Amino acid sequence: MAISDGNYDVYNSVYSVFLALHEILRQQKDNQPMHNMKKPDISFMKILKLTNGPFHAILSDHEKFPYLYQMAPKDTALPLAMASLMLHFNWNWIGVAISDNDQGTQFISHLRTEMEKNTVCFAFVSMIPANFHLYMSRAEVYYNQIIASSANVVIIYGDIDSTLAVSFRMWEFLGIHRIFLTTSQWDVTTRKRDSTFGSSHGTLAFSHHHPEISGFKTFVQTLNPLKYTDKYLARLGWMNFNCEVSASKCETVKNCSSNASLQFLMGQTIDMDFSDDSYDIYNAVYTEVHAAHEMLLQHVYNGNEHHDVEKCVRCPDDQYGNIEQSQWIPKSVVFLTYEDPLGMALASIALCFSAFTVLVLVVFVKHHDTPLVKANNQNLSYILLISLMFCFLCPLLFIGHPSSATCILQQITFGIVFTVAISTVLAKTVTVLLAFIVIAPGRRMRFFMISRAPNYIIAICTLIQIIVCAIWLLVSPPSIDIDAHSEYGQIIIVCNKGSVTAFYCVLGYHGSLALGSFIVAFLARYLPDKFNEAKMLTFSMLLFWSVWITFLPVFYSTQGKVMMVVEVFSILCSSAGLLGCIFIPKCYIILFLPERNSLQKLRDKTSS
Repeated sequence: MAISDGNYDVYNSVYSVFLALHEILRQQKDNQPMHNMKKPDISFMKILKLTNGPFHAILSDHEKFPYLYQMAPKDTALPLAMASLMLHFNWNWIGVAISDNDQGTQFISHLRTEMEKNTVCFAFVSMIPANFHLYMSRAEVYYNQIIASSANVVIIYGDIDSTLAVSFRMWEFLGIHRIFLTTSQWDVTTRKRDSTFGSSHGTLAFSHHHPEISGFKTFVQTLNPLKYTDKYLARLGWMNFNCEVSASKCETVKNCSSNASLQFLMGQTIDMDFSDDSYDIYNAVYTEVHAAHEMLLQHVYNGNEHHDVEKCVRCPDDQYGNIEQSQWIPKSVVFLTYEDPLGMALASIALCFSAFTVLVLVVFVKHHDTPLVKANNQNLSYILLISLMFCFLCPLLFIGHPSSATCILQQITFGIVFTVAISTVLAKTVTVLLAFIVIAPGRRMRFFMISRAPNYIIAICTLIQIIVCAIWLLVSPPSIDIDAHSEYGQIIIVCNKGSVTAFYCVLGYHGSLALGSFIVAFLARYLPDKFNEAKMLTFSMLLFWSVWITFLPVFYSTQGKVMMVVEVFSILCSSAGLLGCIFIPKCYIILFLPERNSLQKLRDKTSS
């Protein structure tokens, strides 16, 4: 079902006026108790203004004219319609006579744009001034322009009660025959004046499309002047009623046939549509009446419901009303708990991985004197395993009822423990690279190996992260976030990150350490050695990057406890990736392939 342009304009106007009336009524209601408002006061409607004249761009500024609404549509389509007509008839040399005012200037600007698109040229442009004395001093100039021009088509645009109309009457009186293009205001069949306004010979009038007004044709066709005492309806003598209007002060109709009507127009072709001005008046009256009606209905509705509203009390944030709105029900508190299946599963996974990390550490300590453990700096391996064990225990801080302490510990522990783990990986990659540089011919770098320089990497990197976390706590620490409105009947309790920038800095620092470890391990991946773990370190950092790059978009597309689950899952995945890529292959060799963990057997195998 489509709404015509005219009805859509009416709808917009009705809605705008209704909002204005409703706002004024609300302001009055705020200043006057509802029980005292026995009868609606609509005197404020006097400040609302509906204009039915031509559209003015200046009046469309709602800041300067907040209560003024124009019923007439914009004439932006008129230049396009005229240009299309000229293009159809191949009229490319035309004259223009318009009123010298804001409307005329805007019209000629739009018309010129359309003309340039269709290669139509102006023979002359006459801007007729509104001042009558100024016009009379230039009237001959305007006359000579139209006489001397070879243009057979002239556009007329302006007010019919202006000096432009005087020029048009004079041109017709002097017998100037041109094809005049104008608007429906100049059309004699819809003029409110007498029909002596020329013969309209060669005049084409453009009119806005209006939908048919229900009942209008029937009203005109059955109109009988005897039924009305209005003097305007009495002046319908030109419609062949043979009626006369008395000369008395109160004009009446006489000598009319009792059954006179316009029924005979049914068989004749006649334009029975409203003129643009009449249609705008109709829209204005309809808009104001309809808006006032809607406002009064709303007022009555609010008055009937007032006593019920007085009995209603806003529910506290921790409670909500039942279906009957008769009592309050406490909202359920929602957070990630150990009783929740999801929380129980995450806690179980975290504890299992922690226990498995302890088993790996026990295996490495038990076989501390084997070549596989010694070759990759066993102390760094112990530090990495202990830090991974704490990484697996971090998710336990995310499960349970949040508090100020746990919210802070969640992020600070996660940031520092993961920094220790990744910086240890960086130290191990540097150790692998330096080990081969030391044994290279002509190189003397044993001092760095003896002094265990890579071990300082862990301390320095961790210290930097501690400083970042301290700044985070000073600026905007993590805190409890209570959301009582997102889910009906629920209070969601989660930990707020506090400073989002600080959270990004912690993650970014982890990413930079992982990138450094990846680059160093990638450079050392092909160095010859039976126990070179550079390839495993490279793959572990690649997996770490993949997990946290995937984490960011998923993390910010969720909310509530689901957001916490995503962070916990990312911590477990990245920790398991480090443990699996670096230590599982070594444990497999230590436990199931002991011959590959014996330096003597490797030498015998090589010599044979």
